[in-house]
Amino acid sequence: MYVARELSIYRRNEEEVLGAAERGGNSGLMVMRGEWDEAEGRGCLSNGYAKGLFVKPPLPQNAILLNNYNDTPDWCFFLPVLDHPLSSNRYYVILASAGSHTGLATRCSTEEDMSYCCSRRIITDVEPVPYDYRDEYQQYEICSDGKAGFYAKPIVPHSYPPRFLRYKFYLFVRTSKVYDLDEALGIDESLRIRIPELNSTPIIIGKWYTPFVFVKGDGGPLKVKMKKSLFYTLTLEKYWQKIYSWENDGSKGNVVAVDVSIQREVNFLFGIEAMKGNGITNDGYVWFRVVNEHGREVNKVGFSLAIVEKMRWLC
Repeated sequence: MYVARELSIYRRNEEEVLGAAERGGNSGLMVMRGEWDEAEGRGCLSNGYAKGLFVKPPLPQNAILLNNYNDTPDWCFFLPVLDHPLSSNRYYVILASAGSHTGLATRCSTEEDMSYCCSRRIITDVEPVPYDYRDEYQQYEICSDGKAGFYAKPIVPHSYPPRFLRYKFYLFVRTSKVYDLDEALGIDESLRIRIPELNSTPIIIGKWYTPFVFVKGDGGPLKVKMKKSLFYTLTLEKYWQKIYSWENDGSKGNVVAVDVSIQREVNFLFGIEAMKGNGITNDGYVWFRVVNEHGREVNKVGFSLAIVEKMRWLC
């Protein structure tokens, strides 16, 4: 789950970049490109992408960025790694316009993936894979060369980023590739400790974004989901729910005995109680299913373990 703030805040105050992610684990920081950032940088190309050159991190998450390493530019979504400050410049790189690979994560190759020709070692890029926040081979440090260019360094020693990230590249943005998102500041502790009125409406005490790669089974193929929306909005609400009532007849003064069992955790999908899967899939997802009165599955959604654990911690 990600807290989101405007990119201009970090440009004006670089000390903000050093801030740690929200406490509780499985937390990330995102920056949003806004009106103040539209004039940032000048491009040196004449192919229509000259405006919106990014000269240094942090990179915005509400924009699909153009990597112009070669003659066939790559549109990419740069997602900050969970539980790291923005100053670490650690990102996952999701392909945004790559045919059947759209929505998949790029991954470093290893020594085992290399080939040889005339006694020379050749680095062979590996195919993109489904996103897994736990996989360090999907993580990169995006470094600035000080001249508006970038290059990626692997997190795992003796591994190699894909060619279009391994060598110097420039990043640009199109206005049509920017998504309008409000800030999401995480938990509001002042609201969290407040006791709502008995008959009041629910109070929203926290707001986050979660990228589409953390959710499965909702919205169709990854390519379709990316076009529809990059993010889901998550909110934490506090409200009273009646679980037991008893009229005091006065026989014991102001004392009322309460003897009732309650469920500590209940899962719902689309307003219907859902069953939680027993295990975690190999790529780190927990599935929730809704069944009808005949026991037949009618709906299911998979959430990344990172999201499930974070929600349980918040509650």
